[in-house]
Amino acid sequence: MLDRIDLFVDVPRVEYEKLTGPPSAAGSEDVRQRVETAREVQRARFDGSGIVANGEMGPVEVWNDCQVEEAARSLLQMAMIQLPLSARSFHRVLEVARPVADLAGSEQIMTEPPGRGAPVPTTYAGVSACGFRSD
Repeated sequence: MLDRIDLFVDVPRVEYEKLTGPPSAAGSEDVRQRVETAREVQRARFDGSGIVANGEMGPVEVWNDCQVEEAARSLLQMAMIQLPLSARSFHRVLEVARPVADLAGSEQIMTEPPGRGAPVPTTYAGVSACGFRSD
């Protein structure tokens, strides 16, 4: 069985004026800073473990580092019941959700990002934008 996870992200419509106007350096700088902060959080999380990236987490690290809020837990439970997800797929969803939550500045994996104004995948600081498919 081949497990595959599709990630769906809502991309808001961009107004013509924003596309044809001069680029905003402040927006890029903000994104760069959030990515650097998320990378630092990841480095601190795995310090001394031999793990470099979230995708290298095993079941123990997923259990320790992927705390899930109640609404996201319910969504994951529903997905496990309704879809033919393997244990590997379940862990992979959490591995993908962890850095997105880091970008949102959240300790927990959530269905909605805190503040909702931050340009992270808007329906997913954790789980809700993951499409599940087993081939």
